[in-house]
Amino acid sequence: MKTFDIAPFALPNCPPGEIWFEESRDIREVVVRFRDEVPRLIGLRYLQDKWPNTRHEERHDRSNPAAFGWVETDDWFNGKWRQAKVRKEVSERTVTLRFKGLLSDRIEGTPEDYDVEFRRTMAVHLTVPDWSQVRRIALHTASAAASQVLRVELDAGQRTRGTTLKLSGYNSRIAALSSLRGVATLGPGEVKLGKGKIRSFLVKVEHMAPAHRYCGDAGLVEFHLDHDLF
Repeated sequence: MKTFDIAPFALPNCPPGEIWFEESRDIREVVVRFRDEVPRLIGLRYLQDKWPNTRHEERHDRSNPAAFGWVETDDWFNGKWRQAKVRKEVSERTVTLRFKGLLSDRIEGTPEDYDVEFRRTMAVHLTVPDWSQVRRIALHTASAAASQVLRVELDAGQRTRGTTLKLSGYNSRIAALSSLRGVATLGPGEVKLGKGKIRSFLVKVEHMAPAHRYCGDAGLVEFHLDHDLF
């Protein structure tokens, strides 16, 4: 399965080795690249609380939305760190820590038929002998990578104000700009608005196809104008 790295969208200023998110994510694997060789002692923990006993995707959110609104969910302040059972795959200076089936963690109440190979969590904690040797960390979820091309037409209804337009994303990356008409690129994800009557361009966006509505993997694209943001 093609993967999309969600690590760039984690919360800022986390303690060394810890990666926290605004909401629970279904993390499938953690990929770590070291400056030198991969250490022998390396482990992974995750914050566990309501899940897997509470599984939002199995609740009747549309048929009984009033009751669904009261379904409990994880937060930043409860839960405990649980040592994960993982498979380790080493390739030169990179190690992939892939979660084993959930039943291997022996969490009380886990259904016998729910042996998923991800952990729904708000945080993971990588344990290594020397954190300064870690060069890069990537986290991949249970949602497959995808891409989409957006067509941006300016001056729809009235003249679009401003001199520049910047694009950014959450759970998404601006991969390329093309078919520029009446605008010029200033850099990755940024265009200068010309003065012509027709101004449009295409944007290739890399993102994820969410595995379900509550996995937190839906992608957003932001348009930053001089006087507006949407």
